[in-house]
Amino acid sequence: MLVKVALDKEIHLYNGEVTMEALIAFARRSFKNTPAYFTFHYIDSEGDSIMLSTAEDITMMEPVQGKVMKIFI
Repeated sequence: MLVKVALDKEIHLYNGEVTMEALIAFARRSFKNTPAYFTFHYIDSEGDSIMLSTAEDITMMEPVQGKVMKIFI
């Protein structure tokens, strides 16, 4: 799955299996200023910020039709 991962104004594209472990590893190697401790969230179709902290949260993400999912650190 193609996902945009954003930290402040820096954005990287991730293309692979979306798991918590994979996203953490991708963030640590892609961003120079990754905080020691961080969380992921995304904006759902209603404009709410949804925290991603478990594998179940990731499977429940609501992709918006025709758009690449964007996850924020």
